[in-house]
Amino acid sequence: MGSLTWLNRADLATLACPYCGRMADPASPEVLAAEQTWGFVGASLTLRGGRTAALLVTPDPETRTAMLTCLWVAPGWAGQGRGKRLIQATAAGLLSRDVIAIVARGSKAMPRCSAPPADFLRAVGFSRTSDERGGTRLWRLDLTTTAMADGLRGWLAHWVRVLRPVRPEPAGRTASKH
Repeated sequence: MGSLTWLNRADLATLACPYCGRMADPASPEVLAAEQTWGFVGASLTLRGGRTAALLVTPDPETRTAMLTCLWVAPGWAGQGRGKRLIQATAAGLLSRDVIAIVARGSKAMPRCSAPPADFLRAVGFSRTSDERGGTRLWRLDLTTTAMADGLRGWLAHWVRVLRPVRPEPAGRTASKH
């Protein structure tokens, strides 16, 4: 399935959508806010040294939500659970940072990295909603619901172990008993 890593601003220079070539600006206020607020701007999956999928999010501190700004799975890797894995891991990471929801634009006609397919969003737990400020129809993944939060806490515990492994003692050291 590959390894999951959190992305930072420096990673964005090498992260172009394989379909449209779109790249996030590492100096944009939204990207800076994500890294300052959460310590990451997204997540990616790699396998054999190549990125197979990536997801980017930006914060909306007024509503304690994250906006999904980019999600893609590389050609040849779609339909294997990579997008779902990125959503779950990112949701778990955001839940631990007091984010209550992830919001996304979905698309039925022309899915793109900035607006993933509506059917995919529905399948991974997003539901249709209206943005009160702009009246735009969006998709929302509520991270505070009991069933979702319990599952995400399990994912969070898993990813904390994976991304922050315990460092072993250097070879040759022995524990002393006093």
